[in-house]
Amino acid sequence: MSFEQGLSGHTPRSLREAWVALAGLSAVFLFEMLDNSILNVALPVIGRELHASTTALQWVTGAYAVVFGGLMLAFGAIADRFGRRRIMLIGLVLLGVASLATAVVTTAEQLIAVRATMGVAAAMTTPGSMALAFRLFDEDGPRVRALTLISTVGLVGLAIGPTTGGLVLAIAPWQVLLLMNVPIAALAFLGMRSGIAADDPAGLHRDPLDVPGMLLGTATIVLALLTPTLFVDQGAGSWAPWAATAAAAVTAIGFVLRERLARHPLLDLKLLALPLVSSGLAYKAATGLATAGLGYMVTLQLQLDWGWTPALAAVGMLPQVVVLIAGSAFVDPFVRRVGLDRAAWISAAAVVSGLAVYGLLGRSGYLWVATALVLVAAGMRVVGVVAGLNVVRGLPENRTTIGTALVDTATEITSGTGIAVTGTILATLFTGDITTTHWSPRQTGEFHQAVTIAGLTLTVVAAALVCWGIARTRGAARDQAATPIDDTVPQDAWHLLAGEGPPATPRTPNRFQGAHMTITLRPGSTVVFTGDSITDCRRLESEDGLGSGYPLRIAGEWGLRHPDRPVTWLNTGIGGDKVMDLEARWQADVLDAHPDVVSILAGVNDMGWHTLDPKGYVIPVEEFGAAYDRLLAPLAEAGTELILIEPFLLPIHGVVQAGVARALIGEAERKEWRADLNPKIQAVRELAAKYGAHLLPADSMFAELAATTGPEYWAEDGVHPTPAGHAALAAAWLRLVT
Repeated sequence: MSFEQGLSGHTPRSLREAWVALAGLSAVFLFEMLDNSILNVALPVIGRELHASTTALQWVTGAYAVVFGGLMLAFGAIADRFGRRRIMLIGLVLLGVASLATAVVTTAEQLIAVRATMGVAAAMTTPGSMALAFRLFDEDGPRVRALTLISTVGLVGLAIGPTTGGLVLAIAPWQVLLLMNVPIAALAFLGMRSGIAADDPAGLHRDPLDVPGMLLGTATIVLALLTPTLFVDQGAGSWAPWAATAAAAVTAIGFVLRERLARHPLLDLKLLALPLVSSGLAYKAATGLATAGLGYMVTLQLQLDWGWTPALAAVGMLPQVVVLIAGSAFVDPFVRRVGLDRAAWISAAAVVSGLAVYGLLGRSGYLWVATALVLVAAGMRVVGVVAGLNVVRGLPENRTTIGTALVDTATEITSGTGIAVTGTILATLFTGDITTTHWSPRQTGEFHQAVTIAGLTLTVVAAALVCWGIARTRGAARDQAATPIDDTVPQDAWHLLAGEGPPATPRTPNRFQGAHMTITLRPGSTVVFTGDSITDCRRLESEDGLGSGYPLRIAGEWGLRHPDRPVTWLNTGIGGDKVMDLEARWQADVLDAHPDVVSILAGVNDMGWHTLDPKGYVIPVEEFGAAYDRLLAPLAEAGTELILIEPFLLPIHGVVQAGVARALIGEAERKEWRADLNPKIQAVRELAAKYGAHLLPADSMFAELAATTGPEYWAEDGVHPTPAGHAALAAAWLRLVT
């Protein structure tokens, strides 16, 4: 039973089946969103009762935010190693205990300590909530609906927080506001304990913790969160914010160097290069920047420029609140209509458009302010779900928690940056005390100029992030289909494939998983392997018909892992077959089996085979691609899942015999073969992109592995895998299915 399944042992098919788990996960997000919004109302009362200074009051909320943001990455990595559910349950207990401690607080310092502890608890619980919600379901549809439900609960908490806080303060002491976290933590604990099974070790990884990386990463994030506050509070003319900026840069450089050199890094920086990950983070960063900056500017404009009372200003923000809450009903239909990738960039573009409307027209009347608020809220409502989901679906399954931690960290840092940019521009252009009751005409003009410049500056930066995210999203298919064959493959193959040095069991490199979700093999599924001798592997001589190569290893490993999900495995590979030979027998050997999944490894016999057969001829890549396309078209039309394995050629040394005639093949022939094979590998990649197939880049994988062990270890003749080579293919293939 995997940790993402319910306790009943099966994957939930609907939100109703997973309601217990979703109640617990929703309670976690409710705490995160409700906490600061409800506490802000009580700050004046807390200041009077605890005799707290302005600085101390700032740290009542600031300590939570800094600790929360600073530790998310570290606890994301810890959860991926020791269990997401386990770390979240510990964090919920810590949250309950810290909240109870509020009852005995008598000084501001004690309250700050309590808030910092609650920040630790939030860092333990928040990243895992999205990761667990994602892994609770097998398909993107229920995942979108689940994340929409969870975020809606949190946004309701954000919206009602100030009102609830005011009502509670009218009849109870301020401590009650934090004591409310105790039943929320209890509800979350019970929901997670009852609705989500224990962590499956297969979904975790066992790399040692990178403690230096954790310290450097935490220091970088903490400084990045403190720096905007220093710029706003002390201004750009003070040395403190610049010193903090320099320290953040130094620790960031140290963190990057550490992660590049560490054998087991806290954050594999290669993950950030995955298209879905980098694009999702870009969209979230743009949204955080725009939302925080707009909220800050609108609040100042309504109350200080237009002279609205706080109550009236709260009413003025209602369009945003209404869209955030009511918009949940439209998220899933919108995503269904346009798809996850397009939904992410369209919603992020809506956020940028809203910010642009405010920057250009926000001083012309409330209608334009309301329009900006609605656009930003609508975009934020969608991007909050789909961009985070894209990041998680673009990562390996044992890195999902650190992925959600990256999402939250990006939002925290860019939100602070948005406020800092706005505050710095205001401080530079506005003369006098901005909080004074009556502004002179000159001050009003300075304010209008400042918010226009700030709004457009943030618009340009956010738009650049969105454009970059769009480019990365569109690059996902190109990365899969059009990566030049001779490009340098990622380094540290053993880390990518196994996390260990040889001879550990290979795993698929992370980049193999960036563009698609894994295929779900359900009970009774039929999987057909087909191709040439690499797949055949004397299948007709074996009792089960699977041969002795990678298909047998896949079937055996799957049966060991999933005895509750039996699969029919068929091998129709025939030694010596070219793509045109597959086409001749395609109906009988593949289509008539009505398979759910078809795995194809073909092309090596289409490469330079004229050098082995005097009567042979060069097969043009156009002919090869067209024949391969004809194989895939009927399968795609039938909705069959496709796995295309690149043909491969390892750069062995010396002379070997090949083919039925046992012809001698040396360096010159292999060079000719490689020149012929490269465009055919490219054709397979392009077909994978065209049909949305899952690509297993075997040629790149073996080239990478060969750099460590020598190519003969994986294929003695450069073509036919050794037992280790078949094991590598099987392990890589299994990473594409769940």
